[in-house]
Amino acid sequence: QRQMCIRDSDLRTDQLYRHDCGAEIFCSRQFRLPATAPRIMSLFINAASWLLLMTGCFCVLVSAIGLLRMPDLFTRMHAAGIGDTLGAILIIAGLLLQAGPTLLFVKLVMILFFLLFTGPTACHALAKAAIRNGEKPLLDSDTA
Repeated sequence: QRQMCIRDSDLRTDQLYRHDCGAEIFCSRQFRLPATAPRIMSLFINAASWLLLMTGCFCVLVSAIGLLRMPDLFTRMHAAGIGDTLGAILIIAGLLLQAGPTLLFVKLVMILFFLLFTGPTACHALAKAAIRNGEKPLLDSDTA
């Protein structure tokens, strides 16, 4: 098994953060990092990213089904608001893992904060407008 070690003296200053594995590796003479470590970490990050992406897509799908199946406006808004917000958080978290420490990471975090504030606010404003226009929530006594 091949061992990999990069000493500080082997790197120029512009190579400290980017070299063959894309990882930041600093070794002393005694410590050697196995060559398979970057591949295993990359595999773990990809698996976690795909798990987050698929879970987010599932939440958005359940939200869409809830939007079609719920009986009145308020329960539909609840299904759409909660499911879409959670789905967006999970999908963007998966994309953040894929992006790594780049400018794209910062942009995705900004998009995430924008979605976290606008989604629930829009749902709340829609519910208040519906109540002002006379829409009443469906209660248990209405279904019996």
